[in-house]
Amino acid sequence: MEIRDLEGKPIRKLDLPGLGTVDELEGEPDHDELFYGFVNFTEPLENLPDQRHNPAQQLWAKLEVQSNPSPYLVEQKILRVEGRHPGPDVYRAPQGHPARWGTPFLIYGYGGFGISETPSFWAGAYPWLEAGGGFALVNLRGGGEFGEQWHQDGMLLKKQNVFDDCIAAAEYLIREGYTKPERLAVRGGSNGGLLAGAVLTQRPISFARLSARDRCSI
Repeated sequence: MEIRDLEGKPIRKLDLPGLGTVDELEGEPDHDELFYGFVNFTEPLENLPDQRHNPAQQLWAKLEVQSNPSPYLVEQKILRVEGRHPGPDVYRAPQGHPARWGTPFLIYGYGGFGISETPSFWAGAYPWLEAGGGFALVNLRGGGEFGEQWHQDGMLLKKQNVFDDCIAAAEYLIREGYTKPERLAVRGGSNGGLLAGAVLTQRPISFARLSARDRCSI
């Protein structure tokens, strides 16, 4: 995120706490102060102030949740296969080591209507992580993460690209040793439910052989 003057001239870049999402920019025209929210997979929303002439930032407010982010490793993997860009994944990494050896993994995706899926804090994912599972949020064509062309490349007659992207992400997790087909599940709601149903039908060998109720949400 950049701070610019009213003519568009760059003043400085804003140092963010890490890989995450900037949310809720707030400020008043007659005040030299900006408040912004920051959230990621392992820590809930926090609000920080910033001043044009004072780069020092101190925590202003934070949602208090009984969670400990220290056992978890968050990474972003860019899978460049025919323009596919699956997004960040988060997993429990004992003693700071990457997840390997067939960790149970849950993929979540949407891929539609220009909606961007970015890092956010999902309290419901913590029991899964605490039990030793990994979680991957995949950025699929049809969403808005990489611009309007990215959106259009996953809509209407190009909808198959969305399913191909999700399957590519699943196969990447398997190929790189993060998980095994029998320990990989996919979940999605609404448009993501269409995604889950399609990839399970088109590439069932890449996902756990569970009932549809257990492995996808439609």
